Amino acid sequence: MFRNSLFLKIVIIFTIPVMGILLFSSFMVYEKINIIEDLKHNELRLDYIKNSEKLIISLKQEKMISLEQLSNNNKLKILSEQQDKTKHIVNIFFATVEALSWKTKWKDQLNDINLSIKSLENFRKKVLNNEVNVENYSYHTISEFIIKADRY
Repeated sequence: MFRNSLFLKIVIIFTIPVMGILLFSSFMVYEKINIIEDLKHNELRLDYIKNSEKLIISLKQEKMISLEQLSNNNKLKILSEQQDKTKHIVNIFFATVEALSWKTKWKDQLNDINLSIKSLENFRKKVLNNEVNVENYSYHTISEFIIKADRY
């Protein structure tokens, strides 16, 4: 079958470009798959940033209501509602963090955030019992830890 050199040359002329096109298209498909995976990671990053923003805003709102509670003692119901809302947002934030594939790289920052959230509970009790003064900055430090974690 391949004894005729002309036939062999014709087969080679047609098969080499087909093999090249097949190889090139497989590289293109592989590159597109990598781009799609990167987009999925970007979606996770975007979710993290959105949930971080919601958490910081909720903490700032809770801080303002706490300051009003300390000065007026009449915002207890609003403060407890805001604290419940913040707790819910904290749970959503940590659920988002658990979904991140690079959370091991942020281990130290996430530990700092965990410790700050735990200390926030003690701070909330002090606010509810009027045992704290207005100059305390516990809410601010938690926001700083979250912002620092965003930079990594």
